[in-house]
Amino acid sequence: MRQHQKSEIRLRSRKVVVFFKTSTRAKEKLTEVQLQLDKPQHKLIQEVDTRWNSTFQMLQRLLEQREPVGAALASLTTDVLPLNCAEYEEVAECLEVLGPLSLATTELSVEKKVSASKVIPLVRMLQHKITEKSTSLLHPCAKQLSQSLLQFLVARCNVENIRVLAVATILDPRFKTLAFGNQTKAQEAVSRLIAECAGLMARRSVPTPTTSQSTMEEAPGPSTQQADPDSLWALLDCRLGATQSVHNVTADATVEVQRYMSEPNLSRAEDPLKSGTLGQPFIPILQSCQRLICICLPPLCHVRE
Repeated sequence: MRQHQKSEIRLRSRKVVVFFKTSTRAKEKLTEVQLQLDKPQHKLIQEVDTRWNSTFQMLQRLLEQREPVGAALASLTTDVLPLNCAEYEEVAECLEVLGPLSLATTELSVEKKVSASKVIPLVRMLQHKITEKSTSLLHPCAKQLSQSLLQFLVARCNVENIRVLAVATILDPRFKTLAFGNQTKAQEAVSRLIAECAGLMARRSVPTPTTSQSTMEEAPGPSTQQADPDSLWALLDCRLGATQSVHNVTADATVEVQRYMSEPNLSRAEDPLKSGTLGQPFIPILQSCQRLICICLPPLCHVRE
C-alpha cells in the first residue's frame, strides 16, 4: 500500500511537470504567478528514468514551487491536479531522507580529482545521517524509505571489504582509519599497505636504514659473505640471505607506514594530492603507493548536466 502510494505521488508529480513543460500557456501562467507571489522564477524539473537524482530534483523543485503551481493550475482549464497538503508533507519528509544520498551522488559525480578514498567515508556518513534523520520522521512512507535505505547500505554497500577502496582510504591523509566502522577492516588495510610498501621497496632496492646496515656489518654471517657456488651450504646461505632481506624490507615498510599514520590528519577541505599538504617529510614510498591508487582509480563517474 505504501509503495503504491509513493508511486502514485511520483506519477502525479510527473504529470504536473509534463503539463507545464509542454504547454506554452501553462509556462506563461506559472511565471506570472511566481512574480505575483514573489517566488523564485525557477522552471520545473522533469525526471529522467536513468537518473534517480532527477526524481529527487523534480520533487524538490515541485515542493519549492507548490504555491505558484497550485495557483496556476487553478486558473487554467485542465484536469491535472496539484498534490494536496498531506502529500506535499510526505514528499518533504522523503526528500529529507534522500537529501544525504543526493549530496553524496553529487560529490562523487562532479569530483575532478581522485574519489576512491571518499567511498568508505561517504557510506559511513550516509548511514549516520539517515539514522539521525529517521528519528524525527512522522509519515509511514518516509520511515519505510529510511529503513529500506539503511538495510541496503548494510547489505549491499559493505565497501570496507573492497581492498583497493580500503587502502585508498588509508592513503588519504584526511581520513586514514577515522572513516572505518569496523576497525578490524581498518587494521587489515594498514597491513595491506605495509605489504604494498614492502613490495615497492624490494622492487626498487630501497636501502635499509643506516642502523640496520651497521648491525649487519658488525655481525657478518653467511648471508653477507660472497657465496661460493661449490660450497655445500650454498643453497641454505642463499635462502637465509633472502629471508633477512625480506625481513629488513618489511620492517622498514612498517616503520614508514607507522610514521605516516602518526601524523595529524589533514582537514577535509585540503587537497590530499597537492604538494605541501602531505606533511614534511612525507615518505616517498607512500607517495608512490598513493599515486598508484590514483592511477588505478580515477574519479568514479562524471555526470553531464
